[in-house]
Amino acid sequence: MKIQLLLPFKLDKPLLEYLRSFMPSDVDIAGLSKGRITETRMDAALTLSEEIEAILKAERDGYNAVVLGCALDPGIEEAREIVKIPLIGCFQATLHLAGVLGDRLAVFVPSGRFGIRMQRLTAKHYGFQDVFFRSVTFNAQQAMEQAYEYEKTGKINESIQMLTTEAIRAIEDDDADVLALGCNGLAWAVAPAKVELSQRGYDVPFIIPLTLGVEVAKALVNLRLVRSNLFYPQFD
Repeated sequence: MKIQLLLPFKLDKPLLEYLRSFMPSDVDIAGLSKGRITETRMDAALTLSEEIEAILKAERDGYNAVVLGCALDPGIEEAREIVKIPLIGCFQATLHLAGVLGDRLAVFVPSGRFGIRMQRLTAKHYGFQDVFFRSVTFNAQQAMEQAYEYEKTGKINESIQMLTTEAIRAIEDDDADVLALGCNGLAWAVAPAKVELSQRGYDVPFIIPLTLGVEVAKALVNLRLVRSNLFYPQFD
């Protein structure tokens, strides 16, 4: 089975090394040459053409499924109309699985109120009206540095503490019983945050969209399930 994780933006060496630290080794990771990190609708629009070409190439190269590595799922529905292999939006998969694991989902978004607005609109588009969003403030470069620091020392640092604090607030203030990242930049911090939460008596699911998306893609390939062409018409 060949699964590709496609980032709809540029993939540099530090980011690749970071993703490799928690992604399954049998998953290939790819990026775009000119793509933009999606924070606005315009970012998604300007990247869509290159993204679709990359997805088409993945299908031609024999991949059994593609997982889009952005929690806003930009271009996912457009691209589903031109390929026959499973194409997974990791945020969509997260929203659906959260309903299996609990009742009230809280998503942690790193880019403040505007980022929350974008993800709230995406959730509503998928039919999920009651998702809670909480803002977490972190610098991507600093978070990656802290990821390497934690890997070496195992000590709780600022990013882990921040994520744990916001998770507790979501549980206690929003009555959340399932948690998820709204950006995969803090994926490394989920495991230690879960330990901290457990020590406080909160044993709740904490979803990392990228890893979930990959496992959903594998399941669809194994089950030989592909989306309905009655909803996603196929275009040449």
